[in-house]
Amino acid sequence: MMEYFINQTSFNTTSTLKFIYLYTKSMPSLVRSGDFTAITIAIVVFLVSLIIINKITNAMMKVIESFLVLTIISYASYLFVSVFISRYHTYGATLSNIALLLIGSLSIILGLFGGIATLLKNTSTYDKIDEEISKIKNQPSPVSMFNQFTEGNNIGKRIVYLIISEFGVFSSKTISAPNPTVGAAIFFIFIFGALAYIMSLKERTKEVEYFLITLVAGIAIAVILAVAWSSMPLKEVLSLRFFDSDALVAVVTGTAISMYMGSK
Repeated sequence: MMEYFINQTSFNTTSTLKFIYLYTKSMPSLVRSGDFTAITIAIVVFLVSLIIINKITNAMMKVIESFLVLTIISYASYLFVSVFISRYHTYGATLSNIALLLIGSLSIILGLFGGIATLLKNTSTYDKIDEEISKIKNQPSPVSMFNQFTEGNNIGKRIVYLIISEFGVFSSKTISAPNPTVGAAIFFIFIFGALAYIMSLKERTKEVEYFLITLVAGIAIAVILAVAWSSMPLKEVLSLRFFDSDALVAVVTGTAISMYMGSK
């Protein structure tokens, strides 16, 4: 594999930059068409713009951020349900469909519950709701239990968002790299950018560890979903074609979202 890339004139920088330019230029139409990755990028750009402008309070920023993240999770959930219904009508209650339904549904429930809990917490209604539920049941509320799970096992939360995001990518229209060389270049640019982002965080060592675990898990999940969810030939997914397939888009999008959410 390495020899292939060495022979491809150092990743063909011109083609990579051209693809990035054309993708950026097509962003508005991709968002309108429902491309999950394009919508996610647009939301991230919007959040970064708010941070740069710095004209709103931290409390309001957290509310906007949690609302938009919940929007991403909700849209991915909608895509998952829509595609699953179509698969069920086509293939019926196969073992593969049942397994995908269980995995997808569990991730969606955890993701939506966590997203809603975060939004409520950031809108100052969390403590009131949590206290009232605890009084009624005389035990910790589901919201507190979820927070304990995510705070005690941060990697668990990341994997949940990773699975949801990858289902979202495979369930929507998306644009992959034009060839394996460009795809590999974009993949390495993403890794470099992710590590640069991690260096700006406080717990860098732990974040690097979580990033590597999430990345490996993301690749494994992408391969499984590419074959089981998108019906791609396993031989093709495990070849260099991985870099110009939706699988790579799923890995990058899913890892980015899970890394961002995990660091919050």
